[in-house]
This record gives sequence, C-alpha cells and structure tokens, in this order.
Amino acid sequence: MHCRPRKPSYAIDRFHLEAPAESLSGLLTLLAKSAATMTDSVIADGMARLEGTMASAMIQSVQQQLPGLTSGAGTMETSFDHHAPMAGPPRSRQRSGPDPFKPVEYLLRLRSTRASA
Repeated sequence: MHCRPRKPSYAIDRFHLEAPAESLSGLLTLLAKSAATMTDSVIADGMARLEGTMASAMIQSVQQQLPGLTSGAGTMETSFDHHAPMAGPPRSRQRSGPDPFKPVEYLLRLRSTRASA
C-alpha cells in the first residue's frame, strides 16, 4: 500500500452578519475583498442580514472592521463549515531564525548571536 501526502487545505467558516441597511455598501465591499461567497441576503426593517462562507483566516480582519463600517451596530456569528483544497503550490515562509534541522549551521548561528549580545 502506498501513502500519498494529502493536498494542503484551508478551513472555511460559515458566517451570519446583521447590520444597519445603510452600511450595506461598505460591508459588501469588505466581504468581496475578503473573498467571501454569499449564500443569502435579506434587507428588512432597516437591517441587512447576510450569510455566506469565507476562509477562516479572513474572519478576524472582517470582525475588526465591522464596528467602523456599522457604527458599532453590526454583529457577526461564525462557525466552522468545511475544509477546501488550496489552489496552486503550498505557501511557504522564510525562517526567522536558524534552522534546528541543520545542526552545524544552527549551532554556529547560535554562537554568533550569543557572542554579539
């Protein structure tokens, strides 16, 4: 039996957002910039109710901008929905310090860091 590595994926959250209807334009712009997918929208009694999904990594940014866009009157509820495969190659980031998996380089860099401190 052969083991294949799993493809990288990211978490998708479902959201339910309620805000004054007059803030709808700014909210839709924010959701579009956050790559949200809308599944339902209702405007009634001066309130906009929006539902959809977006990458979990975007939730915090949207929640931080919500009070400014809605004059503090908007609410957002989120819950995990599913995992989705990532498109393209997995993201990588450069190591911020010496690599402990390269012991010679790691020890030399640690020594030089301690000597300069």
